[in-house]
Amino acid sequence: MGRQYAALLAAFLLLCQPALGAWNQTIEIYASSKNGLPAQGCEIRITYQKSDNASRSDGLILGKTGKDGRFSASILNTVEPQNEIRRIEVSISSYYWEGETRAIEAGKEEAARLNFTVPYELQPIRIKVLDYRGKAAPGAEVEIFGTGMKEKADQQGNAIFYLPSGFRFAGEARLRDQSQQFASKDMIHGNEGGAIEVWMPAPPPANATKAIPFGLRIYGSDGKPLGRQEIEAKHSEGAVVLTLDDSGFALVQMPPGKLEIAIRRNDYTYSFSFEASQPRNQTVALPPLLKIGNISQLPQGRNCYKLSVNVSDPRSSLPIKVMFLKNASNLTTSADAQLDEQGRFATSFCIFADTTVIAVASNKYEKAESAPLMLQFQPNMPQKPPQEPQNPAALKKEEPKADYSGWIAIGLIGISAAAALYLARGRLQKPLEFINRYVRFIKKILDRKPPQKPAEPAGDSL
Repeated sequence: MGRQYAALLAAFLLLCQPALGAWNQTIEIYASSKNGLPAQGCEIRITYQKSDNASRSDGLILGKTGKDGRFSASILNTVEPQNEIRRIEVSISSYYWEGETRAIEAGKEEAARLNFTVPYELQPIRIKVLDYRGKAAPGAEVEIFGTGMKEKADQQGNAIFYLPSGFRFAGEARLRDQSQQFASKDMIHGNEGGAIEVWMPAPPPANATKAIPFGLRIYGSDGKPLGRQEIEAKHSEGAVVLTLDDSGFALVQMPPGKLEIAIRRNDYTYSFSFEASQPRNQTVALPPLLKIGNISQLPQGRNCYKLSVNVSDPRSSLPIKVMFLKNASNLTTSADAQLDEQGRFATSFCIFADTTVIAVASNKYEKAESAPLMLQFQPNMPQKPPQEPQNPAALKKEEPKADYSGWIAIGLIGISAAAALYLARGRLQKPLEFINRYVRFIKKILDRKPPQKPAEPAGDSL
């Protein structure tokens, strides 16, 4: 019964296997230089869908190309076929190259082969490690600082690295409890690249303190290396002044413990401290010293504002200039700012359209900009002229005007009739006399003045 159950379970798993394992993909990567040499130590990053239905990149593989410039990986996707995503992204980069990213489609039976070309010419650098007696030191570990590349010396004491032509570097050879540093300035150039001989020191006394290398690379606040900059390194055994190379790198030999670094630059002393108990590399970026806050606004009437901003710099003796840049209707103007009573840089102005304002602070070495502020223009609303309050009791009623239009019409009719009778006055003597009296009667009415109403009191007494 047990065997039958096991057989059924195995058959069930075989039937479910296509649903549980959608695909298995092998990727083979080869990186080489422009002149055909293998690109050693390139960083490889592979992202893919592994097991999450809602994600396309929950799988991640990291690695480096070997001495032969090769790297390989096998990828398994366990998402159901209806939810699987077959896109795989492969990125490659190095300490001297920003790199490249490609995408491939997974699920093929054969391996996916990707060839990358590093846009630099590489040269072989041979590091030959000798002990203090001048004999080859096989098995010595050789490291190039800042690159992540390490190699073991062969039986002849040689470790070979492929580096860009003209690249400045420093490194260290370690053999048992001893170490010795080297740099590109010690290299001898030949037809087949460069070579450096590294002699290991004699074994130290039993009570000696072993020094450890501390690699330091420093960038300015603008993100560029601080080439040829002097720094002071202080540790428990003293202090030393070093000069960074063109790439901003310096190597400090120090006993285990605390290391303090001081850098005098742009009228300011930057200081950093680190703890080190074993060889390490450290990258430092100098922070910006000139800082600017957000713009504050204070309305001063319709469409007029007082703007102010806080600007700080630990170098109090260094003059700072602040201006406000105003952009309205694609036209940019500026207004200088002065310190107000609160110690903020301020200015006042009016706007005539929607305006975007940015505060810009600058000194001898740096420049800083604030976040933009939007000021909305408020158009003037039409206003009615002010009306004085009316007192009904104080208002004088208008007197009715006499209307003579009816009498004038009657008079015109009478004149017209009189003119017609005049033409026949010989026969109409009596009617003419009647009309003459009628006209005089009308004239008296027209000359009569309208009756005057008595004046009303100025107001009512309550």
